[in-house]
This record gives sequence, structure tokens and C-alpha cells, in this order.
Amino acid sequence: MYFVHRYARVYVQWKGHQVEFLSWDKAPNNRALEFTLPFTTGVNPDVNSLTMYNLTDKEFGYFLQGRTIIVTAGFYNADASAKNGGIVAKGTIKSSTPIALDGTDRTIQVNFNSFPDISADTIKVKKVKKVKVGIKNDRKSASGKTMTDYISEYNRKKQAEIDKWIRDNPNATSHERALKRKALNSQKKTHSAKIRKKYAKTKKTKIAKSKMVKQVSYVNLHYKAGTKALTIIRDVAKRAKVPLGTVKLNYNHKFANGYTVGGKPINAIKKIADSANTPVFIEGGKLYVQEMTTGQKASCI
Repeated sequence: MYFVHRYARVYVQWKGHQVEFLSWDKAPNNRALEFTLPFTTGVNPDVNSLTMYNLTDKEFGYFLQGRTIIVTAGFYNADASAKNGGIVAKGTIKSSTPIALDGTDRTIQVNFNSFPDISADTIKVKKVKKVKVGIKNDRKSASGKTMTDYISEYNRKKQAEIDKWIRDNPNATSHERALKRKALNSQKKTHSAKIRKKYAKTKKTKIAKSKMVKQVSYVNLHYKAGTKALTIIRDVAKRAKVPLGTVKLNYNHKFANGYTVGGKPINAIKKIADSANTPVFIEGGKLYVQEMTTGQKASCI
């Protein structure tokens, strides 16, 4: 079967709706359309461009930002009984700009990405650690007094007692006064030990009542020592929802000391691929990690 005529179809889709635009050399669909699909050798996808001519007012309003656009192209035979072709681009409309040609023609240029929007944020992973927490032990009683407060208060009371005894006994000998002070110091020491023991017991009780709780943090994605580049690339792509094409590394580098992923997901993949001496490029809505054997800029109809 010999195919001699070209055709192109454009589909605009949104929320269960689809509108079709056909372009070939048979009326009433013999209007022209043009599209350019750049090929990029970097990790920043180029924007595809589609120009539609001779639109009605209603058709003109279909090309809204955020809607899905699909471009197909191919050939058909002389009697239009058979067609040969397929999808050449699919993506999300980023912008649409009216183009004034002769003042009457409704023409529009539509820009769309065939590569999905990927988060620019560094990949973070959730880290959960169990820590023991309890009532803060500030060494205070229910009345608000600390252990030191109780000891100092008792000591002041005992000192007042000895001062009063000396005033009441002005004729006491030095030996008698020394015995009185010794008895006082013994009482102070006994009281201090009792208070300290009480507060130590309270602290132990509080620690016993403490419990394990989960402490959540978010850290950079890290791989253990010995992880290979291919494993990291596939895992990063899966986590960031990067559509991967072929991944064929020239050298599957092993990270002897482990590896921590930083930066944007696609840039992170490129950095890892660089360690494997393998280029990264975007084609047909997918990210490829392999040697580039062909590269072209498609322009049809």
C-alpha cells in the first residue's frame, strides 16, 4: 500500500472532554497547522510549539493553560482508506498566544511541555527516632520551693535557735557553746540528707514515668556504602516521579562511602550519571541516561 498524503491531528483534553482538530488536504479540514518539537541534550526540557490557523471563535477558546494536548501525524493513501502514523507529542499547555495575520484569520500559537513538571525541591525522607521524655525535673516541690530553699530555710531556723540560746546563756563557757554548735550542725546535716534523699526519689519517679515518643525529622536522601549509580538513579526517578526511558550506564559506579542526594531531582540524576560517564537527555517526554546515537528537531506539516 502506497502512502502519498500527509495528515495531522491535534487533540485537546480536559476533565472528560476531548476536542479534535484534523489537518489534511481534503475539505473542510484542509487548513494548515505547524508544530516544532525541539530535541534537547540537557536536563531542562524545551517547550514545544504548535500554530493553528483558521480557527473559529469557539475553537480558539479551547487552548487553555493546564489542558492536555496530543499531536499525531502520519500519511494516508490515495483514497483515504488507510492511514499510517502515530503520536509525536503529548503534554500540558503552558501558554497560548493569539497571532494576528490579516486581521480576520483566528490564529494561535500554543506552547506546551511534553515532559511533566517535576518538583524543584530536594528530595527529603522522613526520619523517625524514638526519644524518652517525661515531666521536667526542676527540683521544685508543689509549693514552688526548691530543695535548696528547704535546706536554707531549716539552716536559718537552727541558726536563730543557737543565737537565742547564746543570748539566754551569757555565762556559757566556750566548751558549752562548741557543744551546742556541734549539735546544731548535726541536725543541719541530718535534715539536709533527708531532703536530698526525698528529691532524689522524686526525680527517679519522674524518670520512671517518662515515656518513649516519636521524633520526626526530614533529611536528605542517603544511600549506604557500596550502592551503585544505577540503583540510585532508578530510586530517585521513582521518588520524584521522573519518567525514565532507557538507562544504560557506561560505567556503573559504586559509591564506596555512600551517597547523599542533594539539589533538584533531575539535576541529581545528571550528577550521578556523570559519575558513570553517561550523558542524560530528554526525548519524547522521557529522561534517558545513555549514549546519544541520534538527535533531531522534528518539524511537521
